[in-house]
Amino acid sequence: MSALTANSGLFLPGTASTITFFYNETMLNELGYDEAPDTWDEMLDISHEAIDEGLAEYGFFPGYLAGHEDGMVQFDLMLKLHDGQWMNEDKTEWTFNDEAGVEALTQMKEHLDEGLIPEASLEQSDWDNMHLFLSGETPFEINWNFVHQMAIDPEQSEIIDDFSVGHVPGIEGKERDTYTVLGGGGYAISPTTRSEEWSFKLLDYMHRTDGAVGVMEEQGGAEATMIDTYENPEEYGFSPDEYEMIDVFRQQLEYGGVRPSDYLTWYSEFRDNIFTPAMHRALLGEQEIEEALDQAQEEAQQMLEAEGL
Repeated sequence: MSALTANSGLFLPGTASTITFFYNETMLNELGYDEAPDTWDEMLDISHEAIDEGLAEYGFFPGYLAGHEDGMVQFDLMLKLHDGQWMNEDKTEWTFNDEAGVEALTQMKEHLDEGLIPEASLEQSDWDNMHLFLSGETPFEINWNFVHQMAIDPEQSEIIDDFSVGHVPGIEGKERDTYTVLGGGGYAISPTTRSEEWSFKLLDYMHRTDGAVGVMEEQGGAEATMIDTYENPEEYGFSPDEYEMIDVFRQQLEYGGVRPSDYLTWYSEFRDNIFTPAMHRALLGEQEIEEALDQAQEEAQQMLEAEGL
């Protein structure tokens, strides 16, 4: 157990996640739609219709919780769908306050102002906001792929036979037809563990085929810990008919992107103390969108020039 010492734990890469588009197929059929929307405008139109017809309370329920990943994930999604980027290509300047960033945050605020999403979105995490979708009270859910396993669980879901999954709609007139946020997690052993040997054996197991297959089964085929399990799913017992998330997940990995967490060592500082406070001020109407983003960009740029990446 030389990898475990009193001063350092052990960390290895673990699961891979993607933001996935879930929709209530039965509700869409009741409204006269035979397939999922291709564009964001179509999705918003369906949301308005569902609310007006009394079939839904809201169109969807994102998590914008401050000081957490949720708001960053949702803004990253909208920023990239509007053809924007967090930084320029050589990562010397923050660019999230450009035209694409303003368009992205403006659209997020419009969703609030129009009542398409609840004000509670500002106080909810993406682990706590899917209850309306699971109870059949919203037509859409844009969230991590773990929602799938909840949606097919009879103890948590009332829409087991009503929902389907697909790709996040694109913004009409923009370059991307779709986009997803890539995420993931890792397995770690605390340096203070009292069971070093068993902890290591568990971590070792999770990075072998049996552990990876177990995670895939638990998450409906989408929280892969080994590339081979989703590149060759049938070899491991994951038939496409039974595990619909596998094909969606595999395709998403081809066009997904990441937040600044992928390359910024002071990402938590940027997220918690610079960007999400500005985003919340704008969404609450306490500050103009352009002003809030410009202020956050200026603070982030000063830190970038002082600290580097």
